[in-house]
Amino acid sequence: MATPSAVYCQPEIATVGLSEEAAKSIDPDACAVQASTISNGKSLLERSERGFIKLIYSQSSRRFLGASLYCMRASDLISELALALSRKLSIDELKANIRPHPSYSELISEALHQVPWPEA
Repeated sequence: MATPSAVYCQPEIATVGLSEEAAKSIDPDACAVQASTISNGKSLLERSERGFIKLIYSQSSRRFLGASLYCMRASDLISELALALSRKLSIDELKANIRPHPSYSELISEALHQVPWPEA
C-alpha cells in the first residue's frame, strides 16, 4: 500500500513513494521527470500557472517509484499516483493512460512525455 500525503496550502503540496534523493540512494538508475503548470491548459484557464509535478522512476527496471507535486489540485492528483505505486505499475503503464483535456491530470502525461519509450 502507498500512503499519500498532502499539505493544503496555496498551491497544494502532495507526495507519495520515494523522493528523488531517497530513490537515488537505493537505485543508482533512479531519475526524475518534471512538468510545469505554466503549459497546462486547465492551469491557464484557472490562472493557477504556479507549480510543477515531479515523477521519480528507475531507468533500468522502468518502475514508478514516487511523486512530488506542488500545484493546484495536488491532493486530488496524488490519488492516481498512489494507486499506480500500490499496484506496482511501470512508468510505461502510467504513460499509456489517457487523461481528459483540459485537466490538471494532464500534468502527469506532460511529465511522462519526457520519459523515453524502452528500446525494442
